[in-house]
Amino acid sequence: MNNISKELKELILYKIEAEIPPHHKLSIGSKGVFTKEQLKKAVEEEDDVGKAYVKMQLDFLRALARGEISKILAQ
Repeated sequence: MNNISKELKELILYKIEAEIPPHHKLSIGSKGVFTKEQLKKAVEEEDDVGKAYVKMQLDFLRALARGEISKILAQ
Protein backbone atom coordinates (compact mmCIF):
# COMPACT_ATOMS: atom_id res chain seq x y z
CA MET A 1 0.00 0.00 0.00
CA ASN A 2 1.39 3.36 -1.01
CA ASN A 3 0.21 6.66 0.45
CA ILE A 4 -3.03 6.56 2.42
CA SER A 5 -5.65 9.09 1.30
CA LYS A 6 -6.79 11.68 3.82
CA GLU A 7 -10.36 10.29 3.77
CA LEU A 8 -9.24 6.71 4.33
CA LYS A 9 -6.89 7.76 7.11
CA GLU A 10 -9.73 9.66 8.84
CA LEU A 11 -12.03 6.63 8.52
CA ILE A 12 -9.47 4.23 10.00
CA LEU A 13 -8.58 6.64 12.82
CA TYR A 14 -12.30 6.98 13.61
CA LYS A 15 -12.68 3.18 13.65
CA ILE A 16 -9.71 2.84 16.01
CA GLU A 17 -11.16 5.47 18.34
CA ALA A 18 -14.67 4.00 18.27
CA GLU A 19 -13.88 0.28 18.37
CA ILE A 20 -10.78 -0.25 20.49
CA PRO A 21 -11.04 0.20 24.27
CA PRO A 22 -8.13 2.19 25.77
CA HIS A 23 -6.77 -0.76 27.76
CA HIS A 24 -6.74 -3.27 24.88
CA LYS A 25 -3.73 -4.16 22.75
CA LEU A 26 -3.79 -5.64 19.26
CA SER A 27 -1.33 -7.98 17.62
CA ILE A 28 -0.51 -6.99 14.04
CA GLY A 29 0.95 -10.14 12.53
CA SER A 30 4.67 -10.46 13.14
CA LYS A 31 4.99 -6.69 13.60
CA GLY A 32 4.21 -6.83 17.33
CA VAL A 33 1.56 -5.87 19.87
CA PHE A 34 0.25 -2.30 19.90
CA THR A 35 -1.88 -0.06 22.07
CA LYS A 36 -4.68 2.05 20.68
CA GLU A 37 -2.48 5.15 20.80
CA GLN A 38 0.41 3.37 19.08
CA LEU A 39 -1.93 2.25 16.28
CA LYS A 40 -3.31 5.75 15.82
CA LYS A 41 0.23 7.15 15.62
CA ALA A 42 1.27 4.44 13.14
CA VAL A 43 -1.69 5.23 10.87
CA GLU A 44 -1.09 8.98 11.13
CA GLU A 45 2.60 8.55 10.26
CA GLU A 46 1.86 5.92 7.59
CA ASP A 47 4.63 3.65 8.84
CA ASP A 48 4.76 -0.11 8.12
CA VAL A 49 2.47 -0.96 11.03
CA GLY A 50 -0.01 1.76 10.07
CA LYS A 51 -0.11 0.61 6.45
CA ALA A 52 -0.57 -3.02 7.52
CA TYR A 53 -3.45 -2.04 9.82
CA VAL A 54 -5.12 0.06 7.11
CA LYS A 55 -4.81 -2.85 4.65
CA MET A 56 -6.39 -5.23 7.18
CA GLN A 57 -9.28 -2.83 7.75
CA LEU A 58 -9.78 -2.30 4.01
CA ASP A 59 -9.77 -6.05 3.37
CA PHE A 60 -12.40 -6.48 6.10
CA LEU A 61 -14.60 -3.68 4.77
CA ARG A 62 -14.40 -5.04 1.22
CA ALA A 63 -15.31 -8.55 2.42
CA LEU A 64 -18.20 -7.06 4.38
CA ALA A 65 -19.44 -5.18 1.30
CA ARG A 66 -19.26 -8.34 -0.83
CA GLY A 67 -21.32 -10.26 1.73
CA GLU A 68 -18.52 -12.67 2.59
CA ILE A 69 -18.76 -11.98 6.32
CA SER A 70 -22.51 -12.74 6.34
CA LYS A 71 -21.92 -16.01 4.47
CA ILE A 72 -19.29 -17.12 6.99
CA LEU A 73 -21.46 -16.18 9.97
CA ALA A 74 -24.45 -18.02 8.48
CA GLN A 75 -22.55 -21.33 8.23
